[in-house]
Amino acid sequence: MIMIMPKTKKSTPKKVITKIPEIISKQTVLVLQLIGISVFEVYYDKSGKLAKRVSYLGIFGSLFWLGSFGFSAIHACVNDHTILRAYYDTKLKNYGDAYERITSLLYSETVILKVALQVSSCLPFTQYIVDIDKTLASRGVKVDYQHKKTFFITTLQLIPVVLRALTICATLWAIDAVIPIDRIFQLTLTDGVSLMATTFYCHYLYLLMDRYKHINEILSGVKEEVTSKVRIDAATIILENDNFNLENARRTEDNCERIRLSSKVHSMLFKATATVNEVFGMILLVTSLLPLSYIILNMFYFMEATSAGLAHDVKRYVNFLLYIAWAVLYNVLVIFMNVYFSESTVSEARQLSLQLLHQTPAFTAWGLITLDYALILEVPPLTSITLLRFNCHCGLLVEALLHNS
Repeated sequence: MIMIMPKTKKSTPKKVITKIPEIISKQTVLVLQLIGISVFEVYYDKSGKLAKRVSYLGIFGSLFWLGSFGFSAIHACVNDHTILRAYYDTKLKNYGDAYERITSLLYSETVILKVALQVSSCLPFTQYIVDIDKTLASRGVKVDYQHKKTFFITTLQLIPVVLRALTICATLWAIDAVIPIDRIFQLTLTDGVSLMATTFYCHYLYLLMDRYKHINEILSGVKEEVTSKVRIDAATIILENDNFNLENARRTEDNCERIRLSSKVHSMLFKATATVNEVFGMILLVTSLLPLSYIILNMFYFMEATSAGLAHDVKRYVNFLLYIAWAVLYNVLVIFMNVYFSESTVSEARQLSLQLLHQTPAFTAWGLITLDYALILEVPPLTSITLLRFNCHCGLLVEALLHNS
């Protein structure tokens, strides 16, 4: 998310610097800095250009969470702490846990650094938003940044992360198993990072979608006015007695100006969309593929435990199902949020593109995966095929690994 700070020093009398609007409130930025994913603040420098400065609170938050996550991952690996094997002794033994530990460590460290250093203070995107808002303001359109809603969503996303951690602790306590605090902390932080990166992406898309809506409203007003009052033909320009109809001429000129403004804003929005794809490309790719791999892995655990007769121990099986259900549903939520906001923004852009006959933008994960509803439909068959192949070769793979070790 973007924090825009006002200029601290007074400008010279000859050159007045306009205050940048706060795209996100200071309260929300404080939360983001405390959790370590907002290191920079954007402001106007003396020359009137956008610049960014370091937030020491953000640096402290980033270093604290990066260090804590690295320590917990190493501690869990050295002591071979596990959550899954407390419910059921899988054929994968410690290899499944090792995969989750390594991938979550690489993912979390990379995404935290990427978001903190690049995404949270993207100057090109910020400049596009400021320019678009200035253009809309020339037509009397006032943009509402909805600071309270943004702060509410930012804090609300922590609820499913905490609930999943509490559920795991409760299920482990119910079966009298040891609760590995380091693994739960690592799992919770990974969940928080993936959801926070998704929230950043959705916030960027919301800024774009809201401005697409404003332009669509302007064009819809032009269309209704032209249809009902102004017909572009000779009759609207020349009246009886060859007198020029000034009112209709001014109205026609105003409509043309609104169309030109819409075309200009559409061009800036399309460039902003390209910036979003560039900034979030790698993050979206790993945030789409990694949850998918976790879904497949947990579904394999479920199939293996069920076929092995874990259901005979009802208490352990029910708690195991709660663990698996949270793991699958949470990762599905992350993928769905990316797809939903991408589709919503493209839907607004498509309406504008149809009216202006311009190109419709698309949101992709590094150009490899298009984020649309077709991606959601591809997840179940892909998961089923992968599970079948994984289940067939898992036994041979584990035997070979155990033999080599």
